[in-house]
Amino acid sequence: MKRTIKGIALLLLSALMLFSCGGRGRGCEEMFSELYGNERLAAGRLYLLKANEWEDGYLSSELFSSLYVTPPNEDANEEMSLLEDCAIYLSSSLDTVCEVGIFLCHSNTDTERIAKMCHRRISLIYSLKDYTDLPSYENVRVEIKGRYVIYALFCS
Repeated sequence: MKRTIKGIALLLLSALMLFSCGGRGRGCEEMFSELYGNERLAAGRLYLLKANEWEDGYLSSELFSSLYVTPPNEDANEEMSLLEDCAIYLSSSLDTVCEVGIFLCHSNTDTERIAKMCHRRISLIYSLKDYTDLPSYENVRVEIKGRYVIYALFCS
């Protein structure tokens, strides 16, 4: 219960920080560090759209597609083409769900589509396994501020 409240508070804090500074000139990796760098997240990896293929954390179109495109075998290029930048944190444990997605869209009109993509991802997580510590689905939010879309799901 405390983790659910903490997760909701972190998501609201994320939105507050976005509202207060507008997110101008910041990349998604920097925003992730500012919002979640001091948090004790479950062990995992940060994947970056702007990482090179040979770097740790490279976000391939195959990985992006497996996470966000329905069905996963379809081409991810359409959704990825809407993004200027993104940072996705995924927990590495099968027993722990900890996931954050920060997406910077090319335009404000693309944010609604990316937000729907995030909602599909959250629905998929809830349908895959009966996690006992997942917060109630009604408490998970996807935030849109300007050209940014952020979702976060914290559990243990």
